[in-house]
Amino acid sequence: MSESIMKGILEAEKKIDESIESAKRKAEQIVKDAESDSSALISSKKAQFDEKNKEKIAALKKKLEEERKKKIDEAKKTVDGIKKKAEKTNSKAVDYIYNEFLKLAK
Repeated sequence: MSESIMKGILEAEKKIDESIESAKRKAEQIVKDAESDSSALISSKKAQFDEKNKEKIAALKKKLEEERKKKIDEAKKTVDGIKKKAEKTNSKAVDYIYNEFLKLAK
């Protein structure tokens, strides 16, 4: 009888040890799965973040290019205005000098 009790205890210990090993394997698998899932999530979020940054940079480049073009157009208009004034001034200066020359020639 004591032998059967001992066998029962040993079998129970063996089942407990198997249950513990099974639980350890399951826990390790859960940890591995969690690491894999979190790694995938981090990669996904990083890709989304990179894409958003690329979009922001592209928008900023476009805005800067538009501002540059606007400033160039404004500068061209200013230069044209200065040229027109200079041409009028040149014409007036030539007329003045010519008239003064004619006065002296008389």
